[in-house]
Amino acid sequence: MTADIKQRMTGWESIPRSLHFSMDHYQKTFAEIIRSVDMNLEAAVDFTLSNGGPQYKWDLHNLAGKGAGSDYENALINAGSILLKYDTDEEVPMWEFGAAGSVDHPKRMLASGNDPKGLEQMSAAYRLKCQTVKLGNCTYFAPVLKQLVDRVKREEAKPRAANEKKAYYVLMLLTDGQNFDTEETKEQICKASKLPISIVIVGIGNSDELGAGGKMDELDGDEGRLMSKVKGHMVERQERDNVQFVKYNNFKNLRTGDVDRDAEKELAKAVLYELPGQVEEYAYNAKHLGW
Repeated sequence: MTADIKQRMTGWESIPRSLHFSMDHYQKTFAEIIRSVDMNLEAAVDFTLSNGGPQYKWDLHNLAGKGAGSDYENALINAGSILLKYDTDEEVPMWEFGAAGSVDHPKRMLASGNDPKGLEQMSAAYRLKCQTVKLGNCTYFAPVLKQLVDRVKREEAKPRAANEKKAYYVLMLLTDGQNFDTEETKEQICKASKLPISIVIVGIGNSDELGAGGKMDELDGDEGRLMSKVKGHMVERQERDNVQFVKYNNFKNLRTGDVDRDAEKELAKAVLYELPGQVEEYAYNAKHLGW
């Protein structure tokens, strides 16, 4: 691992075990579940114009290539380093969405179709994409979620050997918070809640949609189960909480660009705050299905 990556990683291994999972009730159960499942991390990165660029006063992707890594790359490394600890093989499918040509459907970030392995390759894949990407106009989350939901449904339908581990998927979605398909996104979140899927939304920047009462807060659904509606009629209802929203800038010193080490530990707590309970609840709900 390069010194640059190490410098920007969280101090995850120095965090006391009691802080990894904020609710003691989940520690034993989550540890037991984690040993019996294949945890699979995936990452999706927002490449829409609302993230700015060299021609704007803000440039969340640092497409101008000035200074250190962009806000997106730092969040990818810091939040990714936390979640990657649970990934079984450290191979992380990475998706781009919102870019010109992938506005309404996600694409693999690497043209080869290969999945990056570990933080260095994840960072390299992101930087390579930034060299050629053309930002798109609209931000749609639903296609990103739908391709994962459909894929997991197919995997879950396949016969499994008696000794084969069950799979659980964690999608880390990095975005500036703009969203043009909220109801469709809610529908896919509700569908994902019935499958072994958790979604960690990492908000980059300072848009109003990342603040209290914004769209990302709404999708987090901590005030109650989400429902998707079409013409006022409920289509889907969230079966369990499967979304966690984390605003990255809450853990970053914006004035100097330096990341405070205590803030990094708080970031680890925030990213993992709900995941143990989400996995445990899915395992409990799916027990009668032999999960």
